[in-house]
Amino acid sequence: MADPRTFGRYLYFLRKSRRLTLRSLAEMIKVSPYYLSLIENDKKSNPRPEILGRLYTALNLSKTEMETLLDLHAESNGGVSYDIAHYIIKNKDIKGLIRAKRDGTEGTAYWDDFISDLTKKNID
Repeated sequence: MADPRTFGRYLYFLRKSRRLTLRSLAEMIKVSPYYLSLIENDKKSNPRPEILGRLYTALNLSKTEMETLLDLHAESNGGVSYDIAHYIIKNKDIKGLIRAKRDGTEGTAYWDDFISDLTKKNID
């Protein structure tokens, strides 16, 4: 069995806890049951943001449940949670605060590691 703390397994848990069938949830969020099955089985992990919004509504998620779902989605896709990214985009001063926090606690070591990783990805 897949890790229960993956995006797909957590979605499966949420659906089952609401006593919904795969087919009924798929219909509610306007995707095929096949596509939803791929997600729940961790074969696909990148549904579009509007599908995440439909999941929020269809499953009547709490704030904590949605934040967990967003975090797992971001982790499985190597990104940042949509709610965090949205907040940063809407609040321009946050970028400077995050960088100041990073530089204040980790100094240049983090920056050097980041640049090293970034340039390696461009070379490969």
